[in-house]
Amino acid sequence: MGQAASGSAFYTGTSYPAMYQGAYFYADYGASWIRVIQMDGSDNPIDFLPFGDNMDAPVDLVPNPLTGDLYYVAIATGEVRRISYTPVAAVEPTSRSFRLSEAIPNPTRGPTTVSLDLERAAVVSVVVHDIQGRKMWSSPTRHLPAGHWPITWTPTGMRSGVYLIDVAVSGQVVSRRVAVLK
Repeated sequence: MGQAASGSAFYTGTSYPAMYQGAYFYADYGASWIRVIQMDGSDNPIDFLPFGDNMDAPVDLVPNPLTGDLYYVAIATGEVRRISYTPVAAVEPTSRSFRLSEAIPNPTRGPTTVSLDLERAAVVSVVVHDIQGRKMWSSPTRHLPAGHWPITWTPTGMRSGVYLIDVAVSGQVVSRRVAVLK
């Protein structure tokens, strides 16, 4: 299944944390996620972050004209949803049974590696997306025992730019950014 960018909007409200003020949110219908690009004062991108996964095929991302809060249509369920921010302290704590290192080297002109340390056996998959959210590479899903697992990605045929290495461990996804230089 391919991915399709399906909506985008600048956040102009005040109910999200300061890091999202003026940020550019964009959705992907096919991959069912929303991501955010943080901008500098001249509207140049400075950071690319995951925001939400399993968003039920988001389309038509728009700000509320009065509050600035963002809304989208979850086309898979036919619902209009408001994107609300829940502080981490208010979320029920979960124990993460793994650690993922930053990509080394970064930036890179060739192979780059993230190291996955599993405290217990887990189901693991890896997907690399370009900054527009297009899937560029993926690994087969594997059952891995506890231990240290280097994950190496070689950006063969990729253009210069920022890519996201998304590592899913038993349903929990952690992303690492890597800059590819050609």
